[in-house]
Amino acid sequence: MLKISRRGTGLDTSYSVLPKPSKVTKAETEAMAEVREMNVSCLTDGGHPFIKPAASFSTDSSEEGGEF
Repeated sequence: MLKISRRGTGLDTSYSVLPKPSKVTKAETEAMAEVREMNVSCLTDGGHPFIKPAASFSTDSSEEGGEF
């Protein structure tokens, strides 16, 4: 969106053009929230922002001799 203004008449006419931001829509807000949740920092390491790391499993080794 642009705001175009005119001043003067005839040969003394001047125009100005200014950006006029539109209101943010719900779809744009949701899209930005989705991008914010991505792991964009992995792009510097050659990774993919949509692929999340695999889950890691650990056990509590305080109970020795326990069964699974």
